[in-house]
Amino acid sequence: MYVQVVKLWPPEHPANQASVLTQWTDEGLAFYEAHKADDPPAELTPGLHWHVIEPEAQVLARRRDYITYPSVPGTALDTFRHEWVMMLQARPFVPQPSGAPMPDKRHTPEERARILSLYLRPWVLPRCDVSTHVPHLTELNTVRHWNDITREAVRKRSKLTPVAPQSCSFREACYVPI
Repeated sequence: MYVQVVKLWPPEHPANQASVLTQWTDEGLAFYEAHKADDPPAELTPGLHWHVIEPEAQVLARRRDYITYPSVPGTALDTFRHEWVMMLQARPFVPQPSGAPMPDKRHTPEERARILSLYLRPWVLPRCDVSTHVPHLTELNTVRHWNDITREAVRKRSKLTPVAPQSCSFREACYVPI
């Protein structure tokens, strides 16, 4: 992977001094100035008190080494994008999950397939980003018979239509015939 997920901090935070990727909102700066001497420090909220600086806005600084998450108003992703970014790396690295379940012999075949589906198959959370081959997270266990769908579409020379899933099984949904 050439991308590393990095946490963002408020503009005045010590961890944010090396690379400034956030800026205060008007409300956030006023709140910070009023509460910066508080003990314990006041809680600052991403998206409300500070925003991520979009990479397009960094053109003058020649800064294009990070990617922001999309903004989906009314969801948790709208706040998430102001707290995390994807930093582009010069060298690839292998992600090493810690504390996450790994498939092993004590799990049933269905549980192993569920874990592997979550880790290895593409999926999305916003329903607006669902496509034919990239399902919503809750639909990873649905089984679709792609060969039947494709043959029918070629025969009719029409667009693909959504097909109701035949069954629900992580194990069958992972299987890709060769």
